[in-house]
Amino acid sequence: MFKPPRNSLLLKSVVIGLLAILMLIPLRMVEGSIAERASRRAEAIASVQASFAGPQTVGLPFVVWPYVEQWSEETFDAANRVRPSTGPSSSPSHLERCFCSICCAR
Repeated sequence: MFKPPRNSLLLKSVVIGLLAILMLIPLRMVEGSIAERASRRAEAIASVQASFAGPQTVGLPFVVWPYVEQWSEETFDAANRVRPSTGPSSSPSHLERCFCSICCAR
């Protein structure tokens, strides 16, 4: 009868290879669990962001100050005479002026 040698290097290599392949099965299962938990984490973050944190706007304090703008200017007529004139800047006499450049972009 044929008796295989007990200390055969080939046999030991095959057994170690089979054990390594068998150990890949639980490794893939763990990697699958990690990927699933990462996707659930991303879903949870997106859900919380959608429910609590909408687009944020910054509201700055600003001052609305009604005023009438008037001016004086001198015009010359055809005979080179000075004609002073004054008047409001526009037809509505009170304009609103905002002293904040961000909120007054109308």
